Amino acid sequence: MTSGGKGAASAGDKRPMGARATLHGIGRWVAAMLTSLYFVAGAVISRTGAAAWLVGRLNRRMGFIRSVFFCYAFDEAAIRSYGPAARVRWIKWTPVPIGVLRQGRYRGLVLAAPISEADIARPENAKDFAGLIGRLKKIARLLDVDVVNLAGRLPGILFRDGEQFFADPRPATVSVILRALDRLSDRYGILSPPPIILLGGAGFIGEALERRLNERGQRCVVIDPKTGGGVIPPDLRGQPALLVDLSPRGTISGYLDQLWPGLIVLKETFPPPTVEIRAALAAKSIDVFHLSGVEGRIFPALPAPYDIAVPCCAVHDMEGSLEPRLVKL
Repeated sequence: MTSGGKGAASAGDKRPMGARATLHGIGRWVAAMLTSLYFVAGAVISRTGAAAWLVGRLNRRMGFIRSVFFCYAFDEAAIRSYGPAARVRWIKWTPVPIGVLRQGRYRGLVLAAPISEADIARPENAKDFAGLIGRLKKIARLLDVDVVNLAGRLPGILFRDGEQFFADPRPATVSVILRALDRLSDRYGILSPPPIILLGGAGFIGEALERRLNERGQRCVVIDPKTGGGVIPPDLRGQPALLVDLSPRGTISGYLDQLWPGLIVLKETFPPPTVEIRAALAAKSIDVFHLSGVEGRIFPALPAPYDIAVPCCAVHDMEGSLEPRLVKL
């Protein structure tokens, strides 16, 4: 009887759990469908420009939107969150509003599209990429905003090609990185300015950061596999130093044997290091921080670690707080 009672109780427990799992699955499906429909509707509205024109007329009178910030999905996994593949293909190169940011004294509109870094790099997508840039310019003009910021690799690509319509993220980003380095030096009790290693330092942001560090009289070593610079000077090893990681995800794994206990790593680019890389760095007693951005908010929040800050590339008020938001990983 006793064992039979337990069996009945167990069977009775499974039904509610199964029901909850079913409801949870239905809830996720409904949420995914609503998200997908939102992006399709947003793409239609974005392509017509009617909503942007109306908001722009109000903005000219009230001045409630200072900027547009465009970001994109990092990889295929993030792209799948936009909805079924067929719908994603239809909206792929269309910027859709996903939120509002507040940085300093002003607000901005956040746009996104389900494209990846690989999509941007493919030559066969050049026409679609040009169409995306054209749509962003059209939206910005209709909204009558002062600043148009771009995330990721986009500023480097466009500025290299002579594009001048979009904001240059280098002044704000470099300023915030320098403040973050100073804060970390204070935190770890490093009295004199430490040497700075720039991993991926031959790129768009890295070159500007190197110039500023040289102006400060601070030793700066650029390590970038793209330019053949792959060895940290032997005299630096074992010394108090900071490594600013401006490279694509995973690049630092090729340099683990050159790193030493007590080195401090500041990751500036998205996404943060993988769990495996963080574990390897922790095993060498190396602390890792991610620079999420500056004081401010985006609503709804972007994925962590950008849920506590406004990314450096989205700064639209240089007179506002540029206090860095650091996350220890």
